[in-house]
Amino acid sequence: MDNAADRKKIREAEKQAKRIEQQRAGVIRQIMGTTYGREWIWAKLEGAHIFQSSFADNALRMAFLEGERNLGIGLLNDVMRFCPDEFILAMREANERYTHGTVPGGAPAAEYSGGEDGNGRAETEYEFDFDADAGGREN
Repeated sequence: MDNAADRKKIREAEKQAKRIEQQRAGVIRQIMGTTYGREWIWAKLEGAHIFQSSFADNALRMAFLEGERNLGIGLLNDVMRFCPDEFILAMREANERYTHGTVPGGAPAAEYSGGEDGNGRAETEYEFDFDADAGGREN
């Protein structure tokens, strides 16, 4: 059993926690550093329903939705902490896509495969064409 007062063990644990945090930040920054990465994150945030209420008539459904929302809020927290400027850019890009009738991946809105989930919420299921990025889209 480790002694919680052992300074050496405490320093090792702090270094490990810092290293894990730096890795997490690197992953989020790398994903948010590309157009498709920001689209993917935005789709995950929308799919987690973080921009809407978790209310549902059925308590089990509501608990499920709140669980999804909780995961999305955790992702949003990481994005906001590690790269807030890219989040603002992701919001602008999402607005641009929806304003011009497209959804993530650049597909016309008519090709959007989502529907309603039974509670009046839009389901967000997108198909991405990652090879399309080579066709002139900026990263």
